[in-house]
Amino acid sequence: MGKKRVCQENQKLVVKKSMVKIIHRLNESTTKISKDKAIEITKRFLEQHHSVSGASAVLRGKEWFVTMCIGMSNNDTRQVRIDANTGKILDYT
Repeated sequence: MGKKRVCQENQKLVVKKSMVKIIHRLNESTTKISKDKAIEITKRFLEQHHSVSGASAVLRGKEWFVTMCIGMSNNDTRQVRIDANTGKILDYT
């Protein structure tokens, strides 16, 4: 593969990543619960029985999937599924 082809492939990848970010922002703007609020809900829920740290959240359809580290060693994680419109916890594992 030549340098020109590699450069073209990298440009396509950058465009795809930026389009995904734009689409994600559009999807997030149509929900009532923001990413920060979903993380806050998860933190309050898990703090009832665990010490928590670090969080990531991904919007899939109309649900937030929030992953958080629990425990003192941060080796264990929990994922909480939250309805993006109501803020209700749907499930956790």
